[in-house]
Amino acid sequence: MQEEQSGISIADIFRTIFVQKWLALAVAVLITVACTLGIYFLGNGNKRVYEMRFSLVMPNNNNDAVYTYPDGTKIHYSDFISFTSLNRAAEMSGINVDVRRLINNGDISITREVSEYEGVTYTVTAKSDYFASYDSGRQFLAAVAHLPVSMLSSMTLDYDVYLTLASQADDYESEIGLLISQLESLEGELDSLIKTYGGQVIAGGKSLSAHYNEIKAYSDKGTLSILLTRVKDEAIVKSEKAKEKYRVQKIKLQREYDVAKATLDNLLAVKQSGETSPLIVDAAVIKAQSDLVEKLFYELEDVGKYLTEGVVDTTFETQNIKPEYEAIKEFTDGLNQTVVEVYNKTASVSFTKANVISVEGGTGLVTSIAISLVLGVVIALIVGFIAGKITLDRRAKKQAAGAPDGGADSPDADAAANN
Repeated sequence: MQEEQSGISIADIFRTIFVQKWLALAVAVLITVACTLGIYFLGNGNKRVYEMRFSLVMPNNNNDAVYTYPDGTKIHYSDFISFTSLNRAAEMSGINVDVRRLINNGDISITREVSEYEGVTYTVTAKSDYFASYDSGRQFLAAVAHLPVSMLSSMTLDYDVYLTLASQADDYESEIGLLISQLESLEGELDSLIKTYGGQVIAGGKSLSAHYNEIKAYSDKGTLSILLTRVKDEAIVKSEKAKEKYRVQKIKLQREYDVAKATLDNLLAVKQSGETSPLIVDAAVIKAQSDLVEKLFYELEDVGKYLTEGVVDTTFETQNIKPEYEAIKEFTDGLNQTVVEVYNKTASVSFTKANVISVEGGTGLVTSIAISLVLGVVIALIVGFIAGKITLDRRAKKQAAGAPDGGADSPDADAAANN
């Protein structure tokens, strides 16, 4: 007689599960969906971070950790995520972010990396649970990246130094000289911008070259030089206070002239004697000293003339110098606006990834689904097997309970029916 095999086979297990196949399928679907949502949206809350990598193009940037704005303001790259900066980023992006908690918990950071191929890049990272969605996180971090460029608009540039000094000058000669220096500084600034960014860059409604040519044409008229010559020739004095200034200036100039003249005489004496000396005297040295003596001589003459022939004329200011001052002030104010506009146009932010922001840390959606599916299938098989076993056991008990009573399912009942 063949011995009965003990135990249960794989086929028996799957037949048992098949009895409750719909229950197993439902459990698999429910577990997969629930686990996916739990892992991706709830379990990742403190693990997932948004990361944005970018580079900056800024005016006069030496790629140092500390950047100096054209107005002299200095900023370290770590200041991009200061409380003030992040509040400004939230305002720029329109995203409601708990900035104080973000900083206090250390849930935002920025790093700086220098490489041979990419140059200087920055990476700002923030925990994702501070944002309502991926898009809100992207908008906020993009605003953080744009902060250094946006700060260019709030700069206060100081191009009116000579203009300010001119308005405070005590004498007409100094005032006009400072206005000439102001014009020269404006030309120099525009020339520098053109060399750096090109003359065709549009700012203030016209090209940089047009701005430069406008100032150059005004300067070439020579109005200020004519006024300066007139002041010297006619010994026009701004006030009695200016005369006192000339007296002090004459004493100083006389001393400088005497020293310069004595030095020149010594140089000529050494040169003519032909004696050896530790001092090398050549024509260039003598020429430079001679020019200095001549310059001081004429300055002494001008000052002496102001003292002996000077006439105070307050109307010269309003009638002749004031119009020139206003015109140069207009050029200066225009340059401030032009430079800021040029810097804003040429500064830029570049992102190293097409989607701008990436999600790092935690479990990705595909991985979450895969893990949940495996877990769902395993639990569904277990539940299906248990439910199927219970169902089969109940059927077996019903069959066993019906046999002694001659129930409809017993062999005796079948035989009786046949008779």
